[in-house]
Amino acid sequence: MSRRVISLHELTEPVHWEVGNSLSSISRTTLTGGVSEGVELVTLKNPSIEISVIPTRGMGLLGGAALGYPLGWQSPVQRPVHPSFVDLSASNGLGWLTGFNEFLCRCGIGWNGPPGDDDEGSPVENPLTLHGRIANIPADNVSLFIDESDGSVGITGQVRECGLFGTNLTLEVEYRLPAEEPRFHVRDVITNDASRPAEVELLYHINVGPPFLEDGSVIAVSADAVAPRDPRAAEGIEDWSKCGPPESGFAEQAYYFNTSRLPTGHAAMVLANRNRDLAVEVAFDPDVLPHGAVWKNTAAVEDGYVIGLEPATDFPNHRSFERAEGRLKSIAPGEQLVTELSVSVLASTDTIQNTIAAAESLEPVIHRSAGNGFSPS
Repeated sequence: MSRRVISLHELTEPVHWEVGNSLSSISRTTLTGGVSEGVELVTLKNPSIEISVIPTRGMGLLGGAALGYPLGWQSPVQRPVHPSFVDLSASNGLGWLTGFNEFLCRCGIGWNGPPGDDDEGSPVENPLTLHGRIANIPADNVSLFIDESDGSVGITGQVRECGLFGTNLTLEVEYRLPAEEPRFHVRDVITNDASRPAEVELLYHINVGPPFLEDGSVIAVSADAVAPRDPRAAEGIEDWSKCGPPESGFAEQAYYFNTSRLPTGHAAMVLANRNRDLAVEVAFDPDVLPHGAVWKNTAAVEDGYVIGLEPATDFPNHRSFERAEGRLKSIAPGEQLVTELSVSVLASTDTIQNTIAAAESLEPVIHRSAGNGFSPS
């Protein structure tokens, strides 16, 4: 495979690449003003899709567009926030929320889930903060690439989550856009750089708003079990797959899944619009990402009208609970955990209906109350 590689800091003007009738491009922008001062965006584009990656924010993905439709959501956090303006320990450990507006961000990698002390973890990391540190650590060794063999374009970068007496992990990220299709591929490699085994948690928080989300939209997950996170989610368990209109004051609901393989060979999480002619699909290997969550926050648009599709290594409970349930991943010194997923925009009614039907045919066991090993009761 032949790659043309460009360091991020060598990218002083947009680069265009043509293969056949397909024209792809890579460009870089440094934001100025307010909490976005110094935030770098790298935009990858093919004729069908464009995405903007944020190396400054842990290689998260701000948003983009596919087939002319916007990817992302309207967060109350209106601009990308430089990590220097995010105090993770603020608001009783919920400071992560003050920088949260991405289409795709990672929760982890030393921990995710709610804040609180972990008596079996490192004292220097206590109290754990909401969803971990990785989304607020700037990346280094960022490079762009063009694959001359197939016309795909991509970006790679490393994010180091480390500290004396704490975790010592490296996350290597790759995003790749094919030459023409409305999808992108993500490949992450987590390496334990310490001399002792490391616990790892990784959840992909993929946040989708209109036009995919509207009154009457449907969610589909290939799974063998689904459970509410808490009593509030249990109130809506019978309608977990249905989406309502924006509702001021809506209290979020979250549902947990043990993911399963479709006949196509991968697991999938899908959000489709009311007419089933537009959808976002997240595809992944359930052997590597065996769990997942759906976050329903159908609040007023101004307050964040959004559905989260969240494949994960475990559930976003407190790390101590996930350890007790045996779901934490452990990586030996020098070893790696490799995760991959693809995010596609579907605009074929037949494809969308078939994918939803395949997921529904798995007939997951529905737990109607919180607990049951999925979450604290």
